[in-house]
This record gives sequence, structure tokens and C-alpha cells, in this order.
Amino acid sequence: MIESGLFAGLHKIQKLDLQHNHISVTEIGLLTPMFELNDLALFDNKISIISNGSFPGQHMLRYLHLEHNNILAIEKGSFSRQTGLLGLFLQHNKISKIENGSFIGLKTLQKLNLSENNIFIIISGSFEGLLELKELYLYNNHISIIENDKFIGPNTLQRLHLAKNNISIIITGSFSGVPELK
Repeated sequence: MIESGLFAGLHKIQKLDLQHNHISVTEIGLLTPMFELNDLALFDNKISIISNGSFPGQHMLRYLHLEHNNILAIEKGSFSRQTGLLGLFLQHNKISKIENGSFIGLKTLQKLNLSENNIFIIISGSFEGLLELKELYLYNNHISIIENDKFIGPNTLQRLHLAKNNISIIITGSFSGVPELK
């Protein structure tokens, strides 16, 4: 565990690389003094849950790397304070479903990688509010059905990667809400 206040006084750090450690929790207030932090690498750690308020005060954060952890769930609103986030990387975790509101507040997010998880189900509205999302990676999961209301919200989506899933049914109109899809 990293103690709160450890980075006190380091206000101008722009990139923090904490990969390949044994960090198991993202503590509220841990990074609060880092007002200019724009790239945070926490991949290959032992983080299991992302809770609401895990990354407070990080308005300059643009890229958040949480891949190769043990993340099982993302609480609703967990990233609501990262209003300027452009890239969120959650691949190679143990996420089994995407809840409605998991990514609320990420209006500027352009790239979301959820590949190599255990996702079986995508709840309606899971991607709602992702107004600038251009790339969504969901490959190598366990998704079997693509229903017609799962991708409502990211109407700017240009790339959707669904390879290596168990897709057996795609409902007509499933992608009608994403007119920019190439």
C-alpha cells in the first residue's frame, strides 16, 4: 500500500510510472497534490477494484493505465472526476460485466480498452456519456450476443474491436446508434 501524502510537494509531476509493483488499492487522496499529472501507469499490479473517488483531483490526467491487474469490478462513477481523460486502458483484468454508469463523466475519452477480460454481458447504457469515444476494444472476451441498444452513447465511435468473442447473435440494428463506425 502506498501511504497518503507520499507524493506531497511534487506538484509538477506529469508522468508517474508505478508499473510492475504490488500495489493493491487505489487510495483516495493518494495523488491529490499532483495537479499536473497527465499520465499514470499502474499496470501489472494487484489492484482488484476501482471505486468512486480512487483518483480525485486529477483533472489534468489524460492517460490512465490499469491493465494487467486483478480488477473484478468498476463502481459506478469511478472515473467521474477524470473529465479530461483521453485514454483508459483496462485490458488483461478480470472484469466480467460493464455496468450502466461505469464510465460516467468521461466526456472526452477517445480510447477505451477492455480487451482480454471475462466480459460476458454489456448492460444497456454502459457506454452512455462517452461523447468523444472513437476506439473501443472488447476483443477476447466472452460476449455472445450483440443487442441493438448496447452501443448507445458513443455515436462518434469509429473503431469497434470484437474479435475472439463467442458472438453467435447480432440483432439487426445493433450498430445503428454508431453512424461513424468504419
